[in-house]
Amino acid sequence: MQKLEKLEEKVTSELQVWRRRRKEEKEKEEGLPPINRVCSGPKAEKLGPLSILILSAPVRAFHGIVWDFQSGGKPSTGYDGYVQALSFMGMDIGQMIPAYLGGHSAPGSAKKPRTKNRKASTVCLAQPEPPAPAAPAAPAAPAAPGAPAFEPVVLAPERAFPLTKRISSNSDLVDAPRKVLSNPEESSSMVNMVSARSGRFCPSSEKLNQAIYSGNLTEVFRVQERGLMEALSPRNERNDEAEKEFPPVLEALDVETESLSQERRESRWLWLSPLHEFLARYASKALGLMPLFDVQMEAEDTSRSRLRLRARRMVSRLYHWFVLFSLILAAAWLGSRYSSDVNDEDFDCGGLPPLTTDLAIVISACMVLSSWGGFWSYQETTQRVASGSRDLADCCEMIHLDHAWRIWSCTDALMASLLFLGLLGGRVAVTLMTLEEHREGGWGPVLLSMLPFAVSAGILAIASFWQVRTSHAMTLIINEWSGTLVRGQSSAWQLKGAWRLISGLFRKTSRTFQYCYAALCATIVLVAFTAINDARRDLLVPSLPNLAVALLLPGVLVILASTTTACRRLPSLVSLVEPTDAKQETEFMELTLFLSFSECGFFLWDTSVTVGLVQKLLYFTLAVAGTMGFQSGVPPSLLHLWLFC
Repeated sequence: MQKLEKLEEKVTSELQVWRRRRKEEKEKEEGLPPINRVCSGPKAEKLGPLSILILSAPVRAFHGIVWDFQSGGKPSTGYDGYVQALSFMGMDIGQMIPAYLGGHSAPGSAKKPRTKNRKASTVCLAQPEPPAPAAPAAPAAPAAPGAPAFEPVVLAPERAFPLTKRISSNSDLVDAPRKVLSNPEESSSMVNMVSARSGRFCPSSEKLNQAIYSGNLTEVFRVQERGLMEALSPRNERNDEAEKEFPPVLEALDVETESLSQERRESRWLWLSPLHEFLARYASKALGLMPLFDVQMEAEDTSRSRLRLRARRMVSRLYHWFVLFSLILAAAWLGSRYSSDVNDEDFDCGGLPPLTTDLAIVISACMVLSSWGGFWSYQETTQRVASGSRDLADCCEMIHLDHAWRIWSCTDALMASLLFLGLLGGRVAVTLMTLEEHREGGWGPVLLSMLPFAVSAGILAIASFWQVRTSHAMTLIINEWSGTLVRGQSSAWQLKGAWRLISGLFRKTSRTFQYCYAALCATIVLVAFTAINDARRDLLVPSLPNLAVALLLPGVLVILASTTTACRRLPSLVSLVEPTDAKQETEFMELTLFLSFSECGFFLWDTSVTVGLVQKLLYFTLAVAGTMGFQSGVPPSLLHLWLFC
């Protein structure tokens, strides 16, 4: 800074000296050529090189002669001197210094505040074609007052990288790609391949909508990749010509295909709406996951009395506690039976040996049910779950995804029902096989032993249904955002604003369902460890329905964790979108960084949950459980069967 201040003072003093002596030396220099009026003579010895460059540039540029200061004072023809003069005229002293040190600076920026970046290097991108130079011997004609001034197009000043070569002329910038591409034929063929594409690719609405509604971001990638590869096939060019020749017919076909596919989707899946309504409302309320009465969370209706609202909330809370206490008592009863069977040799189990996996399933159901209500914060938890579900539904309805989400919800309801019926049927079959083998016991102990499993399996199935349903809504929102990006109908600024809303919604949804997600993870670990104990007691076959529960839950965890994986794949999708100009390409680069730093997806206590994290959980669980099985003396055949399951 001190050197710069000294240099500024020096330049200012030199200018003042020149202004005083300008009038005195004017008469002596009239006999010299214009190029030597300022740049030669005794005045040139007194003035510094920077003052000579500033003062002589307009005159020398007008006569078609440029004084190359960096090359040692050799004159050369060109327009650079005039450009330098215009640059110095529109700059203050602080902005002249970078140009003096080794490059051009932006003209017309005297009124702009100089920041740290503006003090750094300035890269000149392009300049207009200079006019033909005038003959040196021709007399100097005055410039037209209305003639347009040629100004260079200058990039905003940026901080120079220490190992980056400074581009100070147009020739260096033009020759830079030639230095990288050694083979001209390869470079020309690559340019021809890129230039063969006319405009930006816009996929058809039908294909893109199918990719969005599929609930898989890979389908959106395939649509975009297919569009990018169209220029490589001559057949695609013929198809483009046909589309240009018959646009009305093709538009009518697209509309007809879209309407037919819409009717087909409605007729195929929405028939399961009653099943979805049954699971989402009645089954969830019967198992204590949802309040028995739908109470308004934001504002109470004035037509209802507060006493009635409090009574409904109290009834919902008491019923939730009743289901939770019932499961706790069932877990205590199963634990006492197991303890009696282990410690007392004369204990009569009634043909149904106690299983530690049953105890693990009931405890897991208690944890899942507590995550939806609990003892001390029931009202806050239910409000959080209701608010998160309502916000997710409102977002899907706002962006016209409610129809697709309803279809996915019906599919999820069907899968949850089939899995629950399969687990219950498997438990009945295993129980009947056990009773036939022991040939003793009645139906009372059978029903009593199956009731805790049925309720616990139902709670886990309904909770998994809600998790998968939420995951599909999040995936549809991500796909819709990616579809908006691919269509090119929104700017990068609008896409950023939409993504901020999506990130906030996903974080709120994660806080809503993170406790249930953690309970499902704990279920897998508990069942895996307790199955080792059952296998050591030769009860692996009766515990197969419980193992099936633990085998199905990783699918739920992976589906919900795939939303984070989809969010992390979006920067690569942005790189596949073709920008229309250099400005849009810069905006896309900023959008890529914005998506990378947003860390959007599903979170578990502010920890991003990915598919890789779920795989690590499963791997370490199986490794530890298998090691414990070998050390506890489990037969290798049973252990291999358990690991295979």
